[in-house]
Amino acid sequence: MKHDSKIFPHIGMRTLKTAFCCFVLGLIYIYVLDRNPCFALIGAGFACGSQFNEGFRHGFNRSIGTATGGIIILIFYYLYWHAPFGILPEIYMAIGVVFLLYVNTLLGSSGAIQPAIVIFFVVLYTQPENNYFAYTIDRIIDTAAGAAFGCLFNYLLPSKIDRMKKVNLVTAYKAWVVASKRSKEETQDFYEADMVPRNENETLLK
Repeated sequence: MKHDSKIFPHIGMRTLKTAFCCFVLGLIYIYVLDRNPCFALIGAGFACGSQFNEGFRHGFNRSIGTATGGIIILIFYYLYWHAPFGILPEIYMAIGVVFLLYVNTLLGSSGAIQPAIVIFFVVLYTQPENNYFAYTIDRIIDTAAGAAFGCLFNYLLPSKIDRMKKVNLVTAYKAWVVASKRSKEETQDFYEADMVPRNENETLLK
């Protein structure tokens, strides 16, 4: 049996590129914009993939998820904390989650569901009423800006595979469209498989 003599993994281009990207973006946010860089750096970290297409997809999904989750929570924050019509607040929260998952599935961005969930609950349970709107808008903008900055670094410092394939923003977007279409088809197949029996020995709903 062949054993790897290296105990620690090699620090590759992706690691160095991501760290440098976060370093530069952090400097810009703190010393130029005088803003908290947290969400922008998270967006940049998602967008700095080992390959441009990968980074674009993750960064784009992160931005889409933050935007959809942010927009939906702007509505359901009020419903949860004011509970109109005497409805239990947690029912409004659950309905908001349904909207969140449905919208991202409809967009073909299943990878955006997790970041959408994050901002939904972070805003709902950590932000005071006098700040939640501005906080949410700032997070949407910062995440998109960070993801765009990460994609820029990926473009300026391409991997060997990216140089060989001559990838760019257009090819990355086309790859995302293909991935989104596949995600929609897989989601539809999943629900159909749950509802339609594969043979006569299966029930309609397990």
